[in-house]
Amino acid sequence: MTEDRLSTLSISSAVETTRAFGVIRNHLDTEPEVALKLAFELLNHLGQSLPNQAEAFLLVALAQYELGNLKAAK
Repeated sequence: MTEDRLSTLSISSAVETTRAFGVIRNHLDTEPEVALKLAFELLNHLGQSLPNQAEAFLLVALAQYELGNLKAAK
């Protein structure tokens, strides 16, 4: 079963954050809309962790690219 929500994950730990990144990456090729939604949701939960924010913003950009939103991806 494919995860379509991050709410089932507690974003408080590094392991779970890494798992969330994996869930989002799994959606990029086949369901970029879901990946984009999850990446934004993750950004809302990350707080001030700059490395994790950078990874989440990269996932947002990759999802935008997959959706053909090149300006937003840039």
